[in-house]
Amino acid sequence: MPVMLWTVWYFYAVWLIMKGKDKAYLLIGFLWGLVWELNLALALLVPLVPLAQIFSKKKPALKSIILGLIIFFVTLSPFLLFESRHGFSQTKSIVSSLTTNKDYSGGSSPGFAKLDRVMQLTYANTTRLFWGFHYPGGIVKFTFYALAAVFVFLIYKKRLPGQLGTIMFFWQVLYITFFTLNPINVSEYYLNGMNVIWVAIIAVGVVYLLEQKPLLRYGVFVIVIFLYGNLYSFATHNTSRNGYIEKKELIKFVIKDAREHDYPCVAISYITAPGYQFGYRYLFYMAGLKVKDPISKAPVYSIVFPQSIVDRIDLGFGALGLTLPDYKRYTNEGVNRNCEGEDSNLTNSMFGYTQ
Repeated sequence: MPVMLWTVWYFYAVWLIMKGKDKAYLLIGFLWGLVWELNLALALLVPLVPLAQIFSKKKPALKSIILGLIIFFVTLSPFLLFESRHGFSQTKSIVSSLTTNKDYSGGSSPGFAKLDRVMQLTYANTTRLFWGFHYPGGIVKFTFYALAAVFVFLIYKKRLPGQLGTIMFFWQVLYITFFTLNPINVSEYYLNGMNVIWVAIIAVGVVYLLEQKPLLRYGVFVIVIFLYGNLYSFATHNTSRNGYIEKKELIKFVIKDAREHDYPCVAISYITAPGYQFGYRYLFYMAGLKVKDPISKAPVYSIVFPQSIVDRIDLGFGALGLTLPDYKRYTNEGVNRNCEGEDSNLTNSMFGYTQ
């Protein structure tokens, strides 16, 4: 995921600042400018930069800071331009989401219950990061506590410098504290920015074992267990089969079928669970197919997901279902007449946009 790559680069940039490398501010500016496009929770890591600068015991070069700010505003410019044209709608939504109480889910009401919710997601993230999605239930919390113990051990053995350990500690604390105190309903995705620290801990820990001859076999054992667990998870994981590939194949068939019946346009009906009707309009647009609303009486193709919510489908594309038009109902003259006018695929409102 882009968030993982972003955090690796950010971790590296913070390390460079600790080492007194001022040019790291150019990379920092680039990464900060991408926060909106990737994951807004990454903004929580901003305080680590001044902390690293303090640890460096060096005054940063003004030129590097100015260049970093320029890169930041250039990278952020698409967001700023969009906001200026649309009344800062997304900025207002961000402020509202941070200040408005939500209907808490999963027992995540404020206080210790919300902390418990955040920690449960943290346990799940650390476990899935190393073991995939197929693992014995008892190791969910064990993985987190094992990583915390390894972290303390590495600092004790001076394999992790104390200042870097402080940066890594506050990296995690910033996430846990913010989402515990904030009214946002947190999910695993918000906490993905923490994962790079867990990877760093296990990587340094395994290298330590491999470098100690008496402990070498334990390092090899950890690697073997990690490989086995992930290869097993990879081999047994069932994909949803309702993504881009299946959607593209479905639309490819609709286009072929419409051309075989000389339909200048089609109507698309979505029979789906809430939220699963998205992701098709762009593909219809790229294919150059005119799409009308079902009310237009153009030939109706119904996209179904999951397939179990209807009694019959005509074709299946992975987990997606397609119901074909009742061809006998349509005449060439009627279809041509009903296909006149605007392309609803282009003129209908888009989800999330107010204009």
